[in-house]
Amino acid sequence: MRGMKNKVVAAIGAANFCLLLALPERGTAEVDPPAERVGFDVLGGFEYTGKATGPNGRGGTGTIPEAVRALNGRRVEVSGYVMPIDIDEHGVRSFALVKDQGSCCFGQAPLINHWVYVTLKGRPIREIDFEPKRVVGTFTVGEYYEQGYLVCLYRMTGEIVGK
Repeated sequence: MRGMKNKVVAAIGAANFCLLLALPERGTAEVDPPAERVGFDVLGGFEYTGKATGPNGRGGTGTIPEAVRALNGRRVEVSGYVMPIDIDEHGVRSFALVKDQGSCCFGQAPLINHWVYVTLKGRPIREIDFEPKRVVGTFTVGEYYEQGYLVCLYRMTGEIVGK
């Protein structure tokens, strides 16, 4: 009986040691910084007066306020509605995150500063619904042109974290 008890104690000790080896050293685990919540009241709270086209695909800098430009490169959380852009057999890989359903599904196209072009990291979205989504990721601010036309002001690489 005593031999069995020693084996059990040894097994528990070995298991605890293995658990300790699996834990990262204190202070070495990578943790994303908290995201700053940014609303469309800030992103869309100004009249953008940049050019839609320009020489060599550049229209010049428009009127993006400094407080909005300061979000460039930061980790932010933005809530809105998903309007799919890039869809394949696995689901939606990129989308426009728009401020309201009128912009998304039932109304007029959103103003250039009332939506964010989102590229998902990780798994694509498999199902789309009409509920607002919270997206967290790295935010990019600035005029983005393709083939000489202004495409968007805001881009984000991130993931949906809930409603």
